[in-house]
Amino acid sequence: MSFKVGEIVADYEITGVLGSGGMSTVYQVRHLISNRAEAMKVLLPNLDSNPDLAERFMREIRMLASLSHPGIAMLHTAFRERNQLLMVMELVKGETVSTILRRKGIGLSDAVNLTIQMLDALAHAHKRNVIHRDIKPSNIMLTPAGQTKLLDFGIARAVADVQITQKGTTLGSFHYMSPEQARDLPVDHRTDIYSAGVTLYEMATGKRPFTGRDSYAVMRSHVEQDPAPPESINPRIPRGVSHALARALMKNPDERFQTARAFLESLKAIQLAPSENAPIVGSPSIPPETPTPVPSAQPGPGAAIAFDPAALQRLTLALADHMGPIAAILVKRAAKTAASWEELCEAAASEVPECNRDAFLASVRQG
Repeated sequence: MSFKVGEIVADYEITGVLGSGGMSTVYQVRHLISNRAEAMKVLLPNLDSNPDLAERFMREIRMLASLSHPGIAMLHTAFRERNQLLMVMELVKGETVSTILRRKGIGLSDAVNLTIQMLDALAHAHKRNVIHRDIKPSNIMLTPAGQTKLLDFGIARAVADVQITQKGTTLGSFHYMSPEQARDLPVDHRTDIYSAGVTLYEMATGKRPFTGRDSYAVMRSHVEQDPAPPESINPRIPRGVSHALARALMKNPDERFQTARAFLESLKAIQLAPSENAPIVGSPSIPPETPTPVPSAQPGPGAAIAFDPAALQRLTLALADHMGPIAAILVKRAAKTAASWEELCEAAASEVPECNRDAFLASVRQG
């Protein structure tokens, strides 16, 4: 559903378009009675044709309605219109952190203060069993008054729940997802702590901790590699910030800060000199965050053999049980060079933990 500027929807007048994504379009609206400017998010699917999706959205809207924190964009109301679900939110004005990073960079003390505000909002949400799952610079707004606002709270989780039930798919943004997200494992509130750590690392150094030529390389780095020490990129980063980042970015959730409040208190204890607030050189060169879609498992034009697409899909699903969404990329790559089904299965099995490898091979060799 799309609306035109000037159109009246219930008690709201459409005054502009703020943005559009894969699952929604956001409009600026004016409430006809209060005259207040607000944001209206229109969820794109026809919910009558997908009752399961409708129920997920309804559940997340109720969860979002339970949150009341100055660092979270507030939900005002939600209603149905023409078989669509509409949400009316607080209109947040300012710049996203991703925009600021590309435009001028962020000073270290500002980055720490911004993260403290974000973690305070996360602590509020986590206490109410709400997990964001998509913390990243483009979902953090800085208002002209210096207030940090978390955006897309709750609905991002509803979309993720739908996507993650399909093997070989993923959610969130590859540069900011936790290792457990990359491996398609169950997640809890500590996935937000990891993503907050990635975001602070980028603000403090001007670089993302993990990069690569494609989504597979980035996701695998989250799972297997340690980031460069932040002080090796920005020598002005004090030991306290470096230690806090190291703990937030632990691969094992049990080794991270166990709560957003603990991460917050660790940062509040750090004393930063005014001279440390100059944005580091290189921050504006950070490219926009555009999540790279996971390619489907289809044989490439250079494949040594024309593998049956259905068999490739079954192999991908089997490998996804062990590797998560990166299985699609692994199978696609291996299919380009494998000379036989047996060789393709062996290549896929090499990614599976050794204790499960024989059982995996036995289940896929008949493809």
